[in-house]
Amino acid sequence: MSLAPWQTLSARALLEIPGRIRVEVEAVKLPDGRVVDDYLQVRMPGFAIVFATTTHGKIICISQYKHGPRRVSLTLPAGHVEEGEDSMQAAQRELLEETGFRAERYELLGSFVVNGNQGAGTAHVVRGHECRLIAPPKPSDLEYMDVQLRSYSDVREALFAGEVAIASHAAAIGMGLLLKS
Repeated sequence: MSLAPWQTLSARALLEIPGRIRVEVEAVKLPDGRVVDDYLQVRMPGFAIVFATTTHGKIICISQYKHGPRRVSLTLPAGHVEEGEDSMQAAQRELLEETGFRAERYELLGSFVVNGNQGAGTAHVVRGHECRLIAPPKPSDLEYMDVQLRSYSDVREALFAGEVAIASHAAAIGMGLLLKS
């Protein structure tokens, strides 16, 4: 058994909407020499998720409808890394746009591929420390959000009660909760 990387022999786009998604079919050569001619890859922009806490120790959360799971979910401030931005800049921008808060300090907790086999983007989990409200939220026209300041115990209960419907947000919340303990 070899843990060597696979070799991509060819790639062909099946669907592409520039800047949003590209679905490819690849021919890949496995370490044992076998070739898989129809391995799918989904390329999407990376995004930042911000586990942010206020100066009073509350977690900044958002309750909003998300069309992927087709229901209202508890989320954290998050959004795509725009062209010309890095993940930290995206985190700062998204936190301010969606909630009106700015952190005194930011730290990258880690970057994680969403789907281990097909890709589907990278989640950059950022911690925002000592956040203060500096402006009203200005979400995009497709986002209807209820910004909520919640305690650690309330967020933990919400996570285990199934209020968080998105895996990347559940993971970011879990990381943030672990930092508290």
